[in-house]
Amino acid sequence: MLALQMQTIKPLACAFLVLLFAIPSYGQEPLKPGPQAGEQAYYFHPLFVHGKHAGKKVSITQYLHYDYGRPYALVFIRSTDDATLKLIRKLDEAAEDRKRISIGLVMLSDDAKIVAHLEKLVAKEKFKATTVAVYDNLQGPKTNALAKEAEATVVFVQRTQVFANFAFQKTAITDAAIQTVIDKVKTIKAKQ
Repeated sequence: MLALQMQTIKPLACAFLVLLFAIPSYGQEPLKPGPQAGEQAYYFHPLFVHGKHAGKKVSITQYLHYDYGRPYALVFIRSTDDATLKLIRKLDEAAEDRKRISIGLVMLSDDAKIVAHLEKLVAKEKFKATTVAVYDNLQGPKTNALAKEAEATVVFVQRTQVFANFAFQKTAITDAAIQTVIDKVKTIKAKQ
């Protein structure tokens, strides 16, 4: 009898554990993608990896806004894995093809060797509309309140005001997610 009860309990226990770990916990907050629409995009000073400010800490928000005078996307990343690079490539292509936005790619890292890695990446990828910089804190600028769990956060800004944002965990940077971001770029009017 005891053996029969154990045979019944084991599958139920296994099913319970699967459900427990497969379903997000009740009330779990979605990723907060940094500054919300309508909020101010604050200045911060990452180290530029290439371009006319290479090797200097310059406000990337001021640079993108004043140097290009069009909307821009700040893309905060924590790695350069394949999915994240695919997102960056697609954004760079959309920005270059449409002349609608500029891209500021900000690597969040405290690794001393990251600048050399990004210099190689820039040389390999040949970005056309993307400025690459490093911010030496994994959490990003405090004023941007980026989600710790986000592998990539894309914040769209017009002048100094956020008008859209997206945050993705590592496993959530899918083709469909990337297309959602690119669709947002397509809604931006090209500068005349």
